[in-house]
Amino acid sequence: MARAVLIDHQTLVAYSGGRQMQTLIADLDSVLTEETSVAVVPTNVSRVVATTEETLHQQLHDKLPQGSVYCFEKVDAAVYQVFSIAESVLASLRACSHVGAVVPYGPLARDGHKIAVPSGTTRQEQGLITRAGRAFLGRTEEIADVIEDVTIIDLIGDRRVITCAHGFEIRTVRALHPEDSLEREVNLTLQGVNMSSSRIITHDRAISDRLTEAGRNVELVRVPPEAPSVALLGLRKDPPLQFHLATEMARMRRRSAQQRLLQSTIGAAVFLLVGLGLTGVTVTRRLMAEVRLADLRQEQFQTTQTHSRLFRERYAGMLTRRTFNLPQAWAELEFMMPPQLEVESVGVTQERLTAMLKRRHLDLDFRDPPLSLGELKEAVELSASWQGAVVKPIMGDHELKYQLEKMR
Repeated sequence: MARAVLIDHQTLVAYSGGRQMQTLIADLDSVLTEETSVAVVPTNVSRVVATTEETLHQQLHDKLPQGSVYCFEKVDAAVYQVFSIAESVLASLRACSHVGAVVPYGPLARDGHKIAVPSGTTRQEQGLITRAGRAFLGRTEEIADVIEDVTIIDLIGDRRVITCAHGFEIRTVRALHPEDSLEREVNLTLQGVNMSSSRIITHDRAISDRLTEAGRNVELVRVPPEAPSVALLGLRKDPPLQFHLATEMARMRRRSAQQRLLQSTIGAAVFLLVGLGLTGVTVTRRLMAEVRLADLRQEQFQTTQTHSRLFRERYAGMLTRRTFNLPQAWAELEFMMPPQLEVESVGVTQERLTAMLKRRHLDLDFRDPPLSLGELKEAVELSASWQGAVVKPIMGDHELKYQLEKMR
């Protein structure tokens, strides 16, 4: 795939088939024979603080001049860097049949210097000095997490291009005129972006020699023949950061909004299904728990009933012996016995319950009705405390008594 760099609003330097060609935008179709990605140098770089991308688009609508197209990168949590060019320049490039992606120049130079090989070092040797290797050797200041200032000076055709980067952020990108003083322009550029102590990287030995003679510490890197500059080394494949026409941007934003809406709809549907599933599981488990609880209660009731029955069967006699109510037993005899008899005494021991009944003394004018032993036994059975008692008649001197005896 061919690559090209737009030096100013009209001049391009194209690299195709190992050849370098300088042409105008209007003549680009006659020069190119394959799809070409174009890196744009005359790009405005600005820093915008926004909370979301929608807020960013609203701010850019008011800040950028009319007729501008832009692309952006996220620098920090709510900080973006925006690259913008005139829409007419992008339209002129897109009018060429072989122009594909149009990208800002600065991020290409920033990404290209990270994979460029230092001069005098082979790729195999450079591959040994990895981040882990640098930490092993103790050079922790070169770990990528440390934000550093880097200035990349490219030679594109006969034009020198300066790119200043503060870590991930691009501070400025400018192309020098061939007659400009390199040393003076480098000093002015670095002072303008407050990067006077920046590292300087270049792939051109003449530029390195001139700046070294001027007292600058310059790192010379080598680039492969298929990428004759640091920026084109970063353009080995189309980056995601590209310029788009207003209609394309609107279409992309609409598609992105539709995708977000679809994702939110799918997320809401999944959330609803999960919620319904959890609700169903909860209801099912609750019903099962209620059924289980009813079974346990029934089981407990049956167990209680069984325990009560066993208690009555096994311990009723013992409890009766221990809690015998003597006044109640005496009163039952008084009320339940035939009127011919009266209670003479009631006694209770550990083994038995006894009572002595005797004939009641009546007036001589009253005729004592007869009393049979069967009537007495029936009366005894009607008394709760004396049921099962043995009735014994006792004949004394001119007196008849009855003894009740019940084993406890």
